[in-house]
Amino acid sequence: MWCWWFINSKKTVVSSAIRNWDNPVELVVTRKLIKALTAIATKEVIVPLPITLKSMARNQLLGIFDRVFPILRRRFADSRDIEPTTLSGVVSRRLIGRWWDISKNKEEEADPPLVNIDADFPSVTARVMWLLWFRGDGVSKGIPYHHTTWSGGDPARWSSNELMIMLADFVVAKSLAPSVDELDNLSAVELTCVFDNAFGDFMAKYCPHCREINEKTCKTLIGDYIRPYRKKSGLMKN
Repeated sequence: MWCWWFINSKKTVVSSAIRNWDNPVELVVTRKLIKALTAIATKEVIVPLPITLKSMARNQLLGIFDRVFPILRRRFADSRDIEPTTLSGVVSRRLIGRWWDISKNKEEEADPPLVNIDADFPSVTARVMWLLWFRGDGVSKGIPYHHTTWSGGDPARWSSNELMIMLADFVVAKSLAPSVDELDNLSAVELTCVFDNAFGDFMAKYCPHCREINEKTCKTLIGDYIRPYRKKSGLMKN
């Protein structure tokens, strides 16, 4: 939906057609979702102005969505079943629906700006990425990877992003950390301990037949094992 909203192409649904939907309710909730994501993109200086999005190619729009969606998702406590693959109408109702009015009355937490790194996103194991995600390294100058954007390596970045969001939510659900935000405050030793206590159970839930899980990259775990298993078993919600 994010791409369809901005792309005006004969090969896809044009934005004007979307805005002329017969169902006014669907249009309202979808517009709220797009507006919220666009506001984050401009606030984080990912794009200078909202109108810039209309001139972007599909792969550029997907890259921006990958950056802004986790930020939107973190602002709502009851959002663990919301994923980038969830239908836009479902997201709109759950994130922008009954929690939207509540969140407007709360002081919005300031999200740190995203730091651009002119390099390919690394393709590493989940254990290595877990530390990079919350602690960063020399390449990111100590900035946690979830506060960064990269000039290349999009498939590895998208897979790592999906896996780290799932694992962080799993950690909180298992009471191994009070919140996802608190993981940023843990030391490398503490983060490693949390990972070691959670990852085996996490993989047992989302890919029980996967072997040598510690040796596989995030991209392989997500693309070849976790996502197919979740679709087959009905764990991935639409």
